[in-house]
Amino acid sequence: MRAPALSSLGGRPPLWREARIGLEAAALLRAYAPSLWSRVKLCTAERPERDVFGDIPVVDYTGGRFEWPVILGVRPESQAGLARRLQDGGCTVIRWDDCIAA
Repeated sequence: MRAPALSSLGGRPPLWREARIGLEAAALLRAYAPSLWSRVKLCTAERPERDVFGDIPVVDYTGGRFEWPVILGVRPESQAGLARRLQDGGCTVIRWDDCIAA
């Protein structure tokens, strides 16, 4: 199942999902896709090493479902597996691996 387009999400603030707190992909999209990044309200990672990324709070992901859509902040080659895991937990997932080549 393909993720919904960002424009179809209405006013719901997206979450940013990182597999590691390095936030490498987040930093790239923050720099190169500022209109997307301006909608991010929360970052989540497993066992994060810090509690804020820029001015956005970072919370520990312990599983389950989020109220908002989750934009994957991992390398393109990792997005399919992480998307399945989050969707199995009930999350709406936004992937961008078809827009940016690895």
